Amino acid sequence: MKTSIIIVALLASGLAAIGAGQYQVVQRGANYNVLQKTTVENGTNRVHQIVQLATGLNYTNSYGQWVASKEEIETFPRGAIARQGRYQVIFANNLNSAGAIDQQMPDGKRLRSNIIGLAYDDRSTGQSVLIAQVQDSQGELIASNQVL
Repeated sequence: MKTSIIIVALLASGLAAIGAGQYQVVQRGANYNVLQKTTVENGTNRVHQIVQLATGLNYTNSYGQWVASKEEIETFPRGAIARQGRYQVIFANNLNSAGAIDQQMPDGKRLRSNIIGLAYDDRSTGQSVLIAQVQDSQGELIASNQVL
């Protein structure tokens, strides 16, 4: 228990230093950042590094460079698009249309899907019932990362 408390305290202090702007990102990958700062101690330069890990932390831009992912959805005339992350997703204006959700994978493959409705499936009896069907609707961006 004491070990986990110490680790949490060290992580918190490390993250506080990152937030203070003392560290700079020197290397990026799909799921990591290497942050670094240099200090002078007793006349000697000392390099401090922190490796930040998170799934989908960065994505490759159109120039092939790793950049930080953002939870941001932009509107365009036919719908909305989330393009600043590991997976890009296009949402059609009307959810009740074929291929309303178009997702591009990191390897360039596309997955097109649409929602039919909400169903309840009882595995013990093998029965299922459709609770609600998708209806024609106009999507609305209600926050920088939420579509209603």
